[in-house]
Amino acid sequence: MSTSHATIKKQKGKLATLETETSNAYNKLKRLRRMQKLNISDHAMLRYLERIEKVNIEGLQNKILTPELIDYYTKLGDGTYPINNGELRVVINDGIVVTILN
Repeated sequence: MSTSHATIKKQKGKLATLETETSNAYNKLKRLRRMQKLNISDHAMLRYLERIEKVNIEGLQNKILTPELIDYYTKLGDGTYPINNGELRVVINDGIVVTILN
């Protein structure tokens, strides 16, 4: 067998070993992920509140996105603004309400 054929055979063996190791690592990662604590996304919680608890999401949006808040944002852009008679503050970043503070 020529040197080039021997080299190719050796490289194929290394490749097969790497493929097996990669597959084993992938399977181990899948098992580890299943062992982690189960979480729930904010989107799933929102849909639960809307569909099961019958929370009026659009009504909540209207309570937050008041004409006064929209006016603040239109004039001043991103920032922190009071809502609910100053009881709460809304944080707007890149045109998105990202949180509500006490």
